[in-house]
Amino acid sequence: MEAANRTLIAQILTTPWWLQLLRGLLALGFGFYAVTQPVVTLVVLVQFLGAFLCIEGIVLVALAIGNKTAHTKRGYVALRGVFYLLAGVAVLALPLLSALLTAAIVGSFVGIMAIFGGIMEISAGLRPEKGQHNEWSLVLAGGLSLVFGLILLSTPAAFGVGLSMVFGVWSLVSGVVMIGNSFRIRSGKKQLVAFGTQTA
Repeated sequence: MEAANRTLIAQILTTPWWLQLLRGLLALGFGFYAVTQPVVTLVVLVQFLGAFLCIEGIVLVALAIGNKTAHTKRGYVALRGVFYLLAGVAVLALPLLSALLTAAIVGSFVGIMAIFGGIMEISAGLRPEKGQHNEWSLVLAGGLSLVFGLILLSTPAAFGVGLSMVFGVWSLVSGVVMIGNSFRIRSGKKQLVAFGTQTA
């Protein structure tokens, strides 16, 4: 309790309440947009990834050119930089296709892992150790994991859309928390000013 009070007092003294309110409103706006437009949000996030790859590639190529000592390492760094740069340009040139491919690859990987985990859980539930009964909870959990994996493998691109919506919900919750915190900071500053006036 004391630690929480110290944290709140530190926020009151160091954080402008309007800045916290602005952050909360921005998070709310982004969260609402991500929930209502998940495909566009996924494309935008992938474009940020493409821009990062381009910047990373340029930096690596510049480092390789500037390094005059280790020739083998220079070649490796330069090759990696060129690869990053080409990948970033491809992502920025084809954002929708890149978003769908990224979502499909990640979704397929998660689906395969879910299927593998489900099979292992079902096997463990149906083949208990000596002296133990069948663990039907493991079988049920494994079955659900198996179904989830099969759904992901059948529509892997939907994983990216779902991920965008989860990100949007998280942003909405964060925005509400930040807005509430901004009013707490504002109220706390008023109380500190009043307290200082009384003691002066």
